[in-house]
Amino acid sequence: MSLPPFRIFARHLLHTAAPFLKPGLDIERPADQALLKNIQGNIVQAHGRNRTTLCFFRFPDNWNQEQCRSYIRMSSDKVSSAWDGVLERTDRRLTKRPLTGTFRSLGLSSSGLQRMGVSSPEAAVPSGHDFTRGMGYVGLDPLVPENSVTPGTELFDPVDRNGKPTTWDAPFLDTIDGVWMIGHAEENDWQLSYVEVATGLIQVHVETAEKREREPFGFVDGKVRPAFFKGQKPSSWWADLSLRHVLIGGEDHPHVSGSYLVVRKLEQNVRAFDACEKALKARLPESAYEAKDPGALLVGRHKDGSPLGQKKPSRWGDFDFIKDTEGKRCPFHSHVRKANPRGGLSYQWDNTRDAQFVRRSAVYGPREALERKEALPETGVGLLFLGYMASVGRQFLVMQKSWMGNPRFPTPGPDEAPVGRDTMVFGGTPEEKVWKWNHEGVNYEIPMLTEFVVPKGGGYFYIPTKAWLAAPQ
Repeated sequence: MSLPPFRIFARHLLHTAAPFLKPGLDIERPADQALLKNIQGNIVQAHGRNRTTLCFFRFPDNWNQEQCRSYIRMSSDKVSSAWDGVLERTDRRLTKRPLTGTFRSLGLSSSGLQRMGVSSPEAAVPSGHDFTRGMGYVGLDPLVPENSVTPGTELFDPVDRNGKPTTWDAPFLDTIDGVWMIGHAEENDWQLSYVEVATGLIQVHVETAEKREREPFGFVDGKVRPAFFKGQKPSSWWADLSLRHVLIGGEDHPHVSGSYLVVRKLEQNVRAFDACEKALKARLPESAYEAKDPGALLVGRHKDGSPLGQKKPSRWGDFDFIKDTEGKRCPFHSHVRKANPRGGLSYQWDNTRDAQFVRRSAVYGPREALERKEALPETGVGLLFLGYMASVGRQFLVMQKSWMGNPRFPTPGPDEAPVGRDTMVFGGTPEEKVWKWNHEGVNYEIPMLTEFVVPKGGGYFYIPTKAWLAAPQ
């Protein structure tokens, strides 16, 4: 067995022994207070309400650039800052009462910035303009259409011959200039809050989701959290991110300390996943899934959150694959390993934590649909994926394309046979649609019944600072 990379191992030891190397935001420090009052909420800590509603909008066609900018300037004092969140959390600790009222955040798409006539946050990036191209980007050749037949978007979403995503909900195919995010405690609290900021806008679409203990497939979710504040401990070393992971850097351009928000609506076929679990149970020995949840072979952890092939850690998500570099305990194709190798690559010398980002996802669809065990839903429920990051290309697309969508990642070495794409998202290898794993010397090949997750749309949004909103440039 290959030894774990010394560089990753050394970083692990250093982080364990010297947590003071990352002091975190100090709410008593004036400079940190100024930063928290400038950046929008929900980035360095969640807004704290059970529900999140996204209101996608478009600027009216007859608005000129100045009218679009004027609307944004008037909205600058209507968004919630990270400092507002600090005060709310402090009050909640003192009063023991749940958060009330609403949280608001404003994001702008590339088309929204163009309508305003302002610079893109990618203007200073020497290569790669993933935010500008958008989530539905397909590398079509307008001069030679016959060469433009592609399997899908950059995210592998299926498209027709014209490059139009075929599984997206219709509103996501429309022009979207921006999104208002409303955090709220009660079901319809978002409506009045949105009306206060929506004057003149054209509403394109609305999505509402809620924080739940388990996602639709039944797995405990959303427990691995980073910690950006002094005195806080992250749930895992692999989630111990710094501000450079979520805030745009560089002091010489106007977008410094802004962030990117990736939105993905992912529909989950619960009935198909349940059928696959039963097929795995029928064809594999109990030792393969530790006599618990067969679906753990696809996810990489059990429904209670404990990692496959390891003891349940004392802190949530605090485990790694350094001792499983050959994928004998937890399969390489499992979602957990695809999305975060956690030091389990014998040939990986770079820290794969660099592609991690902050997730604030929520579940959409009726709860009662998941309670009918005799008729589990195939459609209508899923995950509203929300991720904050400093770079769409270096973080989200690395994880989606180079890791989860790459049949050769991760493997013990570059010359090993492909393990396939992330089976949870893509349904096995793209050619064969099979699930493969060598367990205790036996090779297993199990046909996937169907893809479990269907992309229904989304987008990339720039989350400016309050200072930028007050004077967009």
